[in-house]
Amino acid sequence: MDVVTHHCYTCNLTLLTMLFQYLFVFYFIYFYLLFIFVSLLLFPFTAFTQFPKQHQTKMATEKQIKAALKEGGKKGQDIAGLYDMGGISFYHISLEKCEGSMELVLKAMEGANKKVDEGADDRKGGAGHVGKMFLSSNNDQVAIACFVPKELQEKHEVTPKVWLEVFLSNFDGEIKEEGEELVTAVLPANKEKERFPVKMRDEAINLGFAFLVQKGLINDDDDDSDFGLDGDALEEAGIEW
Repeated sequence: MDVVTHHCYTCNLTLLTMLFQYLFVFYFIYFYLLFIFVSLLLFPFTAFTQFPKQHQTKMATEKQIKAALKEGGKKGQDIAGLYDMGGISFYHISLEKCEGSMELVLKAMEGANKKVDEGADDRKGGAGHVGKMFLSSNNDQVAIACFVPKELQEKHEVTPKVWLEVFLSNFDGEIKEEGEELVTAVLPANKEKERFPVKMRDEAINLGFAFLVQKGLINDDDDDSDFGLDGDALEEAGIEW
């Protein structure tokens, strides 16, 4: 009888131990899943906002893309007209609607290079034959797209990469994408070195202008009035040689 009792006691103890083990595993899984669920709920408001800004790639909205295409098309129309009037083939252009977004700067370039139907009422674009550098800044960077058609590269020995490299090293700039006619680059902000995007944008344009003068593509003493142009109006439009 004692042996039987002992055996039953041992069996009960074993079952109880197994029960505690199962309960432990169950509650462990339960609280683990609960933790994950709560973390997912809080993630957009806490963890994500703590990521560095460079990892937060914000996609442009349809409205922003439309505005960038329109701005680029208008700039293209302007410089195509300036080319016809004065023969200047290279321009630096500041963009306001693109807000330092490379995606939007490229959309603006697309709008500028759009072919224009001679009989159409909308004349925006039409600058695919003109060399141009589009620059747009925000608090974090200057986004730049530089386009030089093959004909101008062969004629003047100026490639978009060569044009950009005039000032990239001055601001620790980085080339992002490199094509035959189009090269993109970014100038990152650096508060410690007092490199602020708007200031870098203007300095880059000045250095680019000096390069074009050195290449003989622009005369340093040219006056806008020589071409029948309004210099103040050009500056307000963000267009410079």
